[in-house]
Amino acid sequence: MATGRELAARITLRVRAGQLQLVVGPRAVYVFDRRGRLMRAARDGHAFAVGLDNRVLEKWDSWRAGRRIRERRRLEPGEWAPLRQAAREAARQAARAMGRTPGPGVGQEAVAIYAEGLPLREIAEWLERAAGYGEELWQRDARLFAQVYSPVSIMPPDQYGSLVLQATLGCSYNRCTFCTFYRDRVFRIRSPEQFRLHVQAVQELLGEGIQAYHQIFLGDANALVAPLPLLLELFAIAREALPHVANPAIASFLDVFTGRKKGAEEFTQLVARGLRTVYLGVESGSPEVLKFLNKPGGPEAAEAVVTALKAAGAAVGLIFLVGAGGRKFREKHREESLGLVARLPLDVRDVVYLSPLIDAGAEEYRRAAANAGVEELTEEEMEEELHRWVEEMTASGARSGRGRIRVTLYDIREFLY
Repeated sequence: MATGRELAARITLRVRAGQLQLVVGPRAVYVFDRRGRLMRAARDGHAFAVGLDNRVLEKWDSWRAGRRIRERRRLEPGEWAPLRQAAREAARQAARAMGRTPGPGVGQEAVAIYAEGLPLREIAEWLERAAGYGEELWQRDARLFAQVYSPVSIMPPDQYGSLVLQATLGCSYNRCTFCTFYRDRVFRIRSPEQFRLHVQAVQELLGEGIQAYHQIFLGDANALVAPLPLLLELFAIAREALPHVANPAIASFLDVFTGRKKGAEEFTQLVARGLRTVYLGVESGSPEVLKFLNKPGGPEAAEAVVTALKAAGAAVGLIFLVGAGGRKFREKHREESLGLVARLPLDVRDVVYLSPLIDAGAEEYRRAAANAGVEELTEEEMEEELHRWVEEMTASGARSGRGRIRVTLYDIREFLY
């Protein structure tokens, strides 16, 4: 382990958006919230995301047969104690070094500090909280999380840093063969009184750490299914959760078949109350593939909902399940999905998410596949298919004259809240 002087000579501190980033030389980064709780870290080419329930996801890149492969694994309970200890020690050494640093910028011990408007004393206190965030506090966090939240099953990748507020629990449909996220709970919509209590409990759980959040994700699976008058109340309560943000944006999931029950006028009212992005689990532009997945709706319904959302001023995230239907539906699934996207009134704010089909214990899907004679894509075939979707989706946007369509990977194995 480096000595205090060796470590201090290689320290950079950055404070931004309610987070303190501690960079130790070229190989380690630790990020803490205002409580001093570790949020994420990077060490020796490995990245670590730390969930509010104390789960930890480790990610790194490896090479196989000349190809770069993203590796990932969930750390077992207690397995990441060395990471916690290293983060505490780095914070402790940085706090000591700051005690000998006369002012902002590079001090006597080469501690570079970038924190506009935040006194050095407060930064030092922040580091001391991080250095003292011991096992008792971690255990308390896990207990409180279990009391405050129903399991947070999944979120869109660009919402991982949002504050989750569960206006609804579960999924109002919950019968898609490929999805097991909400099978452990009964769908219900919280009343305004229940939701306010939930928001207050979230604020108490996070304490000062809530300052690291600047937008809201309204959960669970399809919170926007709630009636409009109730949604307007829930939106108002949700926005009170982040008093340090003047106008927090709200995002949420919505199913195509429930979304058709609301029109542009209703979505416009929600946009006026903070709704910015709606994520639609389209899954496929092929009615035949959707039937195989037991997913209601269809391309016409998707067009209607997206058109209404765009008319209301919302951005959309369209999620497609690449690999659904295996080899049997491979061409039909891709071609009809590309055709659907080409017809939609998308703009630069919108994103198409390609989510590879992951076998995570979906017994219903496996039975449906066996009955339909569906053979799943191999790992290599899935990579080829993802690449082809991206290429053809991009070319489709160019041909339509709308410019490049934003397409990105949505790997559910990388989710952690």
